[in-house]
Amino acid sequence: MRGAIGDRVGPSSRPCTTGRCTPLWLTCRAATHRLDDCMERCCDMAILGGGCAGVSLVRELLRQAGSRAMPRVHLIEADAGFGVNKTWGFWHPVDDGPAVPVSASFSEWTFSCGGRVRAHRSQAWRYSVVEARAFFDEAVALAQHHPRVEIHTGTPVLEVIDGGDRVKVVTSGGVWSCGHVVDTRPPERARVDYSRMLQIFLGAEIVTPRPYDRPGVGLMESMGCDSSGFHFDYLVPLDAGRILVEATRFVAAPPPRERLEHDLEAALQRHFPEGGHRIVRRESGVIPMGLPAGDGPASPRIVEAGSRAGAVRDSSGYAFMDIQRWAVQCARAILEGGLPMGHPARSRLLRWMDGLLLDVLVAHPDRAPDIFMSLAGRVAPDAFVRFMNGTPRPRDVLAVMKALPAGLFFGTIVFSGKGRRG
Repeated sequence: MRGAIGDRVGPSSRPCTTGRCTPLWLTCRAATHRLDDCMERCCDMAILGGGCAGVSLVRELLRQAGSRAMPRVHLIEADAGFGVNKTWGFWHPVDDGPAVPVSASFSEWTFSCGGRVRAHRSQAWRYSVVEARAFFDEAVALAQHHPRVEIHTGTPVLEVIDGGDRVKVVTSGGVWSCGHVVDTRPPERARVDYSRMLQIFLGAEIVTPRPYDRPGVGLMESMGCDSSGFHFDYLVPLDAGRILVEATRFVAAPPPRERLEHDLEAALQRHFPEGGHRIVRRESGVIPMGLPAGDGPASPRIVEAGSRAGAVRDSSGYAFMDIQRWAVQCARAILEGGLPMGHPARSRLLRWMDGLLLDVLVAHPDRAPDIFMSLAGRVAPDAFVRFMNGTPRPRDVLAVMKALPAGLFFGTIVFSGKGRRG
C-alpha cells in the first residue's frame, strides 16, 4: 500500500504566484504536476487516488465527453509516479473489449497440479493483459489535451471534510473545495488486515534468450498447498521473449518476504530450468478477499469506488472488468446528470456463491488445488469465464455448483450458516 503522509503543508495566506493555481491550460501543457504553496482552490469533482479505478474514470470521462460540457475534474494521487509496476488480467468478449491498451491477448488459459493439466480454449472470449504503465501514460496523454481535467501526483490526501454544500480535501500541498468527491484510494490497512483472506503475490518480468512459444496464459499453474497455505504460479507471455511470472498465495496473513522470494525463485526454476533469463522488472501486491465493510463516506457528496467499495470479487480477487463497467456507467452519469455513482451491487446469488467458495478456501486450503482443477475440468470454458467475469447465466452458476465437492460445500453451508443469508 502506498501513500505515506509526509510533512503537512497548509495553504498559503498569500495569493499564489507560481501559476499553478490557474487552470492548467493557461499555464502549461503537462497534465501532471505537484500542488504547492497555493490558496484554497475549487473544482467540480475531485477523484482521490490514481489507481485502476481513479484513472479508469478519468479515461472514460475523456472518452465519452465529445462536445458535451465537462465538469472541472482533478485527480489527486499520493504516489509521485503512479503505481506503474502492475499488470491486470481480465476476460472480455472477442468483439467487445474495453477501450484500454492491451499488451497481450489469449484464447487459451491453463491450470495444472501434480502433473495434471487442464486447458480452456474459447472462440467467444479472450484473456487479455494490460500493463499499468501504458494504461496510465495513455490517460495522461488524453488529459493533456483537455482544459478541464488535471492530474496531480505526489500529493497525499490528509483529510476529507464534509462542509455541507462543498467537500474540503486537505492535501500535503493545499486545500481543495469540491462539489463532489469520488474516493478510489486503497482501503485502510486495518480493514485489509481483517479480510477473510489475502491474495498476495511477487512477480518478475523476465527476458529469455530463446523465444517462448507457449500458446496461452498459465492461469493457475503448479497448484499446491504447504504450511504457508495454497499457492500457484501465474505465467503471461507478453511477447515472444518477455514473460511475466508471478508466485501467488492465498493466506490469512502476509508471509515473510523471504517466503515469497523463495516461491518466485522456485517458479522461475520450474518453468525455465535452462536458465539464461534476465529479470527486468518486479511487481508485488496484496489483494483483500472478503474485505469487511467500511464506515462509508462522510458526506452524500462523496462516492467510494474501487477496492475500498467492494470492486474485488471475494472468491477470486478479480476486479478489473467490474471497475471498467463502473467507470463507463459513472462517467455517463456525470456527463448526463452531473452526479457520480458507486459500484452497482452484485446479484444476491453471486454474492452467496462468492461467500461460500471463500468460506471453503479459508477452512480447507489443502483442498483448493482439487477445487480449482475440478472447476477447470467440469465447467465449460465460456461458462467458467462468465462466472469469473461476474456475468454468469443461471445455468453457469448451476454448472459451477455441480463441479464443486458436494460434501465439502454442504458441510460449509451448515456450519457457516450460508444457507440462511445472502
